Amino acid sequence: MDDPALPLADIERAFTDLDRVHRWVGNGALWRQLLPLLRRGPSRQRLLDVGAGNGMVGAEARRRAARSGVELRVVGLDRKLAHLVIGLQQGCAQALVVGDALALPFRDGAVDVSISTLFQHHFDGHDGRRVLAEMRRVVSRAAVVVDIRRSRLGSLLGRGVLKLLRLGPVAGYDGPMSLDQGWTTAEIRAAAPESVTFQLHRRWPFRWSLQLDAEPRDAGDPKMPRNVEVKARLSDVAGVCRRARALATDGPHEFVQHDVFFHCRRGRLKLRRFADGAGELIAYERADEAGPKTSHYRVVPCADPDAVAEALGNALGVLGEVRKRRTLFLIGRTRVHLDEVEDLGSFLELEVVLGVGEPAAAGEAEIAALMTALGVESACLITGAYVDLLIDDRA
Repeated sequence: MDDPALPLADIERAFTDLDRVHRWVGNGALWRQLLPLLRRGPSRQRLLDVGAGNGMVGAEARRRAARSGVELRVVGLDRKLAHLVIGLQQGCAQALVVGDALALPFRDGAVDVSISTLFQHHFDGHDGRRVLAEMRRVVSRAAVVVDIRRSRLGSLLGRGVLKLLRLGPVAGYDGPMSLDQGWTTAEIRAAAPESVTFQLHRRWPFRWSLQLDAEPRDAGDPKMPRNVEVKARLSDVAGVCRRARALATDGPHEFVQHDVFFHCRRGRLKLRRFADGAGELIAYERADEAGPKTSHYRVVPCADPDAVAEALGNALGVLGEVRKRRTLFLIGRTRVHLDEVEDLGSFLELEVVLGVGEPAAAGEAEIAALMTALGVESACLITGAYVDLLIDDRA
């Protein structure tokens, strides 16, 4: 459908086919995630539909929200003007914007909620991570993403359904490709930014839904979500891992991370590289103390982390580098990191991302209870960051 040479009639037929697929298969994965979120918010909200196509999903969201007492103002964004024009001709009345999902033309926090439906699979790991970051950047509440969950069985059954629907040439060609390009839940979990509260669910039929809470704004704003965390040295790695596995609601998941820290006047600044070539620039401030500490942070996706690292290194100077292998468990909303840090050893990190206005004491209580459950003594807690320990060891 992105082919600029496609006749308008073929595009119209493709959208008609997509609407048939939504009616036949249903969009329950989106409504189960989105509607409870809208009900918990104010009576008037703004929603951005990214990759809106003809806008029919946004229009249905507005109707369903109204039945729940929420007045929803919908903005549909698509890269192709023809898609939006077709929506207008089909009676989809909403604000329409031509734009790129990789660089959304909106200020931070411009809308309450952003959504995308059957859109994420059009992007690879690198660009997919950027789309998620952009969708989260522009919201004040949360971003909700629903897409195909890739699997062999889902691909076989999906192809059977598409044949039964007797789709036109465009949807008939794109449909099977989409089934093969879907993301697995492990892949989308790895693409979600670290230190962010998110919900990821497997949905029927062969879908997943992801909700990313809004990006923190000003660190001086008392309503800004805060990250409460502790770090501890581990001597009994196997025992802690075994207990974490028994308590976990998700995991384990393995990551290899390379962080470069730069000199800065306030807080800490680091560039994190990912295996797929993407990166994130992370600025954060927290107290250097052994107990639970509150961290205010800002995460900025980097399309070219090597160039960013070189520029910042030349301008600020490199403070140090940290290489580690991280095993992630989720226990409720707490992220449990078991880290093997090069030249340092084994560590445990617990992170709780608090909701807006939630007291830090709530996160501290969760961490204290979990430390007891994992068998980690308070005497094992450390101050500072891994880079500080490396610098001290080499001094």
